[in-house]
Amino acid sequence: PSSRTVMAGVTSTKEIFLSYSRDDAIKPFVASLKHDLEQNGFSVWLDIEDIPDGSDSRACTGISLHSCKGLIAVISNSYVTSRYSTSELYAADADQKHIFPVFIEDVDFQRSQKSMGVKYVIGGLEWLYFRSGFDNYDTSLTKLTKGLKAQGLGAVQDITNKLAGLKVGGLVPSAPPVSVLHNLPPPQYHDIYPNTQESIDDDDDEDDESDGND
Repeated sequence: PSSRTVMAGVTSTKEIFLSYSRDDAIKPFVASLKHDLEQNGFSVWLDIEDIPDGSDSRACTGISLHSCKGLIAVISNSYVTSRYSTSELYAADADQKHIFPVFIEDVDFQRSQKSMGVKYVIGGLEWLYFRSGFDNYDTSLTKLTKGLKAQGLGAVQDITNKLAGLKVGGLVPSAPPVSVLHNLPPPQYHDIYPNTQESIDDDDDEDDESDGND
């Protein structure tokens, strides 16, 4: 891909990569989850929203996956047999990213070798459930946000949100506040005019010579 295409992917990298099966029935859920997480102070990358038109989708996906800090795997029966979804999960595991399994349905891991591989990767992790008709969405979302924050995700976004709420004289500051150092010693005269001391010394020498001649 061209450098322009790759750079387009870089501009859309986020701290959390949302991995899911590209099943049309799942897309409304992942879009809603992305929105709710962003409302809670996280930056989330989702292919259907963050890949610029006309760019190389694989390059953008690879760069965003490499740059993220954590991956949310939306686990479904189609996910555990998907070539692309499982590749994203395996890549995140290999790069030691934080992985958060989110189940939207009960999954049969015995169905294939690929699905058993998924179970192996997420086996020692905490599983969160967002199954329609079985689990309370808000309760599961709260558990997920707590788990993300426990791993240090969302911290930068939280600071940005707090700064955005600050007002100085009725105006929102355009940059973070700058720390001010107090109790600094006043600047010395020769610090401001570094050549002055040399001139004074030269004058003193000339005066001494004049006194000697007198």
